Amino acid sequence: MWVGLHYTSLLARVIFLSPNISPAKEPSQEAEVNKVNNGGWTALQIAAGNGHFDVTKYLVSQRAEVNKGNNDGWTALHVAAGKGHIDVTNYLISQQTGLNRGDDDGWTALDPAAQDGHLDVTKHLIRQGAKGHLDVTKYLISREADMNKGNNGGWTALSSSAFHGHFDVTKYLCSQGAKVNKGNNDGRTALQLAAGEGLLDITTILISQGAEVNRRDNGGRTALQVAAQTGHLDVTKHLITQGAEVNKGDNVGKIIIYDVKIIVVRAINGMNGQPCNVYSLIR
Repeated sequence: MWVGLHYTSLLARVIFLSPNISPAKEPSQEAEVNKVNNGGWTALQIAAGNGHFDVTKYLVSQRAEVNKGNNDGWTALHVAAGKGHIDVTNYLISQQTGLNRGDDDGWTALDPAAQDGHLDVTKHLIRQGAKGHLDVTKYLISREADMNKGNNGGWTALSSSAFHGHFDVTKYLCSQGAKVNKGNNDGRTALQLAAGEGLLDITTILISQGAEVNRRDNGGRTALQVAAQTGHLDVTKHLITQGAEVNKGDNVGKIIIYDVKIIVVRAINGMNGQPCNVYSLIR
C-alpha cells in the first residue's frame, strides 16, 4: 500500500490529468496517508518536494499531517520551500503549517529557501510571518535582492519586518538604505504599520532613521491616529513627544482627539477607580 501511495504522489500529472487512469481504490481507502518510508518521508512531503500542487492538496484533504517531519525533522513546507515551489508553499501555509517550526538542526523553511537562492519563496515566507532572521536578510541583500521592491500589495522587506516586530532586521534594512517612508498600496509606511501593532521599539528606530511622523496614508491617517485607534498608549505617547500633530484630521475630518479618547477611557478603566491625571496619559 505504501509503495502505491508514493507512486501516486510522484506521478501526479498522470493520475490527475489522464481521464483514462482510474485506480482501483483511493489512497485514503487502502493506505495510511501518514505512513513513512525508511527515511521518514510521507507521501505529502514527496508530493510537496516535487511541486505537485494537486496531489499535495488532495493528500491534505485526506488528513495528511502537514506538520509531520521526516527523520531530519523536515516537514512538507521545508521541502517545498527548499525546492522553490511557491504555489505549494503558499497552500501549505494556508493549512496551518508551522511556519517557524524548526528541523532537527533548528532550521525553518525560510533557511533552505534562502540558501538555495529561491528569492520569491524566501520573500513570501517573510511576508507571511516567518521569523526575520538577520543572516537571511543579509544573504538576500548580498545577492542583490531589491529591498525596496514591493509585492502586489506594495509591501517591501522593511514594511514586513516592521509589521512583524523584527527589530534587528528592521534596523539592518534601514542601515542598508531601505526607504523608510515608502508606502504600500494603501499608503501605509513602515512606521504606520508598526504603530498599529503597538511596537514601540520598532517605532522608535524608524523615527530615528527619518520616518515622517505626520505622513498620511491613503485615508489621511497618520501613525498617531493608527496607534490611538488600536489602543496602543505607549506608542501614542511616544509619537506625540516626537512631534505628531494631535489636531491633524484624516480625509473625512476625524481629528486624533477622538481616537485618543478611546485609549484614555481604556486606561481609566484599568485603574480600578484609582485617581489619575487624564492629561498625563497622553503626555
